[in-house]
Amino acid sequence: PRADALPWAREEVTVSDAETRCPECESDLDLDGYDLDQGESINCPHCSIELRVTNLDPVTVVLPPED
Repeated sequence: PRADALPWAREEVTVSDAETRCPECESDLDLDGYDLDQGESINCPHCSIELRVTNLDPVTVVLPPED
């Protein structure tokens, strides 16, 4: 499923290939070489916010839903 099909996907940020940006601090995230799964949670190494991987080609991350 595409990221736009996920009801909790608020803001997508995609750059190119395996590089994307954190939607919170806008830092480049170099994810090349990481074995990512769609739906996986990762943390931004710059601001430590939790991000959800919503697409793998291209790599896309979003802020998870607020509880």
